[in-house]
Amino acid sequence: MVHWLLQQEPFEENLYKFVEEIKRQGHTCEVIDKHTNTFHTIKSPVISYCSLELASRIRKLDYYPGVWCDLNKMKCSSYYPYYGKFLLNSPYTIIPFGEIDRLRTYLFNAFFDIYSNDDIFIRPDSGAKPYSGGLLGLRESLTHFLGGKTIFPEELCVISRRLKIRQEWRLVVCGNEIITGSQYHKDGLLDTESGAPDEVLEFGNSVIENWKPERCFTLDIGKT
Repeated sequence: MVHWLLQQEPFEENLYKFVEEIKRQGHTCEVIDKHTNTFHTIKSPVISYCSLELASRIRKLDYYPGVWCDLNKMKCSSYYPYYGKFLLNSPYTIIPFGEIDRLRTYLFNAFFDIYSNDDIFIRPDSGAKPYSGGLLGLRESLTHFLGGKTIFPEELCVISRRLKIRQEWRLVVCGNEIITGSQYHKDGLLDTESGAPDEVLEFGNSVIENWKPERCFTLDIGKT
């Protein structure tokens, strides 16, 4: 029997389905939130379903396995060298966040969109996403871009051109194969009713042949 730790936010939309399935299979579960500080002793195996911020805290507890991931491998700077030719955000550069203003002219000249040269795309290197990836306008301040969040100047970020993503799919990889997947965005709207078409699965298989960060992981595919 496995005991699941399920974070309520940001997964609450379909959390009840997860809870029902866990109980149907004879396992136990516990719903927690990002403010949970007290964790009790659990003798059975524990698996957590949560944000990376909470996962980093659970990793320090005496649970097995508790958290199943290598947080360093979720940094863009870790997996981009393996997936470079497949990346949606390509070409790109990775620089310290504190260098953006000094190099602003260079960055906008290098990564402007030929249809709209007044913004570039920026996202954190960290998989924990200390701020949301988004578009920085040519004359927009970094303070406005961050929306009140504080970022250390040495934190790395990815900078690339602006792209309009038409569709997105999420594939689940286990072992050496894609075991399932579905669409989750279409034209900017949540759409999870469709599965992954053959062309997406074929592309996904070509990606995982190149490198796999873990035995089980998810792979997002975008179409412009």
